[in-house]
Amino acid sequence: MTPTIAFLTITLVVLPQWIMMIVRPNAKWTKQLVDSDIIPFLLLVIYVISIARYGSNLQFHSISDIFNVFQLENIVLSAWAFVGFISLLVGGWVFNRVNEFAIDKQWVMSSLFTVFMIISVAIMSFPLG
Repeated sequence: MTPTIAFLTITLVVLPQWIMMIVRPNAKWTKQLVDSDIIPFLLLVIYVISIARYGSNLQFHSISDIFNVFQLENIVLSAWAFVGFISLLVGGWVFNRVNEFAIDKQWVMSSLFTVFMIISVAIMSFPLG
């Protein structure tokens, strides 16, 4: 699998869960999806594999080293997998707390949407090399 295909796969795996949390928060299927750890686990596996490919070659001695590291497709892929993992983890936690504390869903869903958009815009604006 090429990094480009893996990048699109990660996006297509993360996006439906976010859409379900925002659009259909009361659906039984959404709650099962959020409570399941399968998708975050798969993202974590992609992250570990993509980092393992270049793990011994990474150097962080200066800011230019960091820029050079993020010119590698596998590192950008691992960053995207990690962002997907963290966003689903945090989004799922917030989603479950909303149900637990009976907070008005309109406020929380708009907050979840804002968090999702900030993360997406930040990653998409990062140069992919």
